[in-house]
Order: sequence, then C-alpha cells, then structure tokens
Amino acid sequence: MIDSNIGTTENRIPLLHRSANFHSVDSSEHYRKYVFINYLYFSCFITHLAFAFIFKLIEANNLILFCLINACVYLFCIFLNIKGFYKSGLAFFAVEIHLFILLGCFTFGDVGFHYFLFPVVALLFLISFENETFRLMWALVDSLLFVVLNYYVTIHQPQGDFEPH
Repeated sequence: MIDSNIGTTENRIPLLHRSANFHSVDSSEHYRKYVFINYLYFSCFITHLAFAFIFKLIEANNLILFCLINACVYLFCIFLNIKGFYKSGLAFFAVEIHLFILLGCFTFGDVGFHYFLFPVVALLFLISFENETFRLMWALVDSLLFVVLNYYVTIHQPQGDFEPH
C-alpha cells in the first residue's frame, strides 16, 4: 500500500526549524530568551575577537584564524536567532564551542580550556528544550568529555608552536 502523503510538504522536516513562538508579542518569556541568546552570542563574538588578539600576542598562529572564523559563526548565530531559527543557532553554538575547547586542549595542554565545558552544561539548564532526555544526554556526554580531556591534558605535552612564556 502506498502512502499518498509522502510527497506533501507537511511530512517534510525543514533543515532549519523556525520557532513561531519566539517573536510573538504576547510571549514575554520567549522574548526574554531571544534577547538573552542574542546577548550571549554577541558576548561570545567579542570574546573570540579578544582571544584572537591574545593568540596573536603569544604567537599561537594556528588559533588566530580559528577564532576569527568562530566570531563569524557567532554573527551567523545572531542572524539565525533574529530570523527565528532559535534551535539552529544553538546547534551552531554547541558545535563551535566544543571544537574550540578541543582545539584549545590539544594546542595548549593543561591550561584549563576543558573547564569551558562547565558553563556549557550550565547553559543547558537555562535554555529550555522540549526534550528533557536530550538535555540530560548532552550533560552526560559533556561530563564524560571533561573527564577524558582532563586525563588527556595531564599526560600529553602541548602541541602548539608558540613561546612557552
């Protein structure tokens, strides 16, 4: 038996999901989240520009371009949030911050980049998701990642080509 609804648009899942509640006038809670997330993305944008400057000062040249790309990712996340693609912006944010943490740990060793996972996990509980299982799984995976990175940075030397001062 062939399903007659297979080709219709109501069965398709869009690549970028727009949150209809986010921009509604009567939903002040959604608007506060919208504003908070925009401030978060903007502060991360400024922070990565500062990191690029610091990495230039300590001659960690392999991380400068990465920080500038990350800053552009945060501008893109702000754009997605403004357009109503709340979850897509958060997905880009999550991927970017995890890549930054991994690269920082592999480049600098035991200087504390893996501690950035704590605010990421805390942020999970500030941002509401419809699926509580997803939130808990993400927290467990990040906790496990912290343990693995903590072990890694204590036994491996930094991989960067920068001055140790």
